[in-house]
Amino acid sequence: MIKKVETSKRFQARIPASLMDRIEACRDAYARQGIKVNVSAAVQDFLEKETRRMEKEIKQMNPNFVPGQKQEELDL
Repeated sequence: MIKKVETSKRFQARIPASLMDRIEACRDAYARQGIKVNVSAAVQDFLEKETRRMEKEIKQMNPNFVPGQKQEELDL
């Protein structure tokens, strides 16, 4: 099977130090079990779900909405 590879853009997010400490603790626990955790993939999955939710919400307000259209074309 051939997997389509998309180009990616860098995305930075600030998170509280306490959350980062918890993530690192979980990563360490998984590593002791020989499991590697990919937080970037989990964040990407979350963002895709949230984007689909937002697009659906916008479509309810404006049925003519097409992802990627210019802001001045939106009539919200």
